[in-house]
Amino acid sequence: MKKQILLIITILISNSFFAQQEATINLVGHAYKRVTPDKAQFFIGIRASKKTEPESYKAMTLISNDVLNRLKKEGFKETDIKLTDYSVQMEYDYSSGKAKRIGYISSQNLTVKFPVDKRRILNLYDHLTSNEMEGVSINFSTECSDSLKSKIQNELIVLALNDAKEKANLIATTTDCKIKSVADVSYKIATNVVYPQEMVRAYAMKASNDMGTQASDFFSINETEFSEEIKVTYWIQSAIK
Repeated sequence: MKKQILLIITILISNSFFAQQEATINLVGHAYKRVTPDKAQFFIGIRASKKTEPESYKAMTLISNDVLNRLKKEGFKETDIKLTDYSVQMEYDYSSGKAKRIGYISSQNLTVKFPVDKRRILNLYDHLTSNEMEGVSINFSTECSDSLKSKIQNELIVLALNDAKEKANLIATTTDCKIKSVADVSYKIATNVVYPQEMVRAYAMKASNDMGTQASDFFSINETEFSEEIKVTYWIQSAIK
């Protein structure tokens, strides 16, 4: 009989222990932050079409040299300018229903990156588009540097953990419980929400000159939103004795 009573008491204690250990709260902490990018990028496309391959290459080189000179006048060194995607392709005319070779197209791309400076961005675009060059296309974008991304990510991780903790404490207090400790943390790097950067447009530049307003009135740098999400499981126990 004594053995049976001892066995029942042991089972009750064990059940009580595991019941306390299995009491948990699962929370997801969220954190968001909008950040102004710190890197500016100009993508400059150069294209020349001529009857022969040497002529197209020569024409493209002349345009490229003109662009490079304009970039250098804006303070860029050759090491700041990246040349990519050089190609020569045959050009065809399909108007007669048949492919007729009419010449060659030589093309290449130039990329320049530099710290975001609104005035420098506008001056550079204005310089590149003055005395319009045929065969040149310009796209502009911004991005966050790796160091800025790392800094923001670390800040958001702390904020997300604090968010989860605040929610857990609120739920525990409302249900007459208290937080014992963290049981588990699940973290996965969230995808950053990037809002596309609008390109500076020649129209805006010309309009600013025509109307006597500042070019900066037509241009703004869009922010990038970063987010972090962390799942935290807490051990809890009743606060009522």
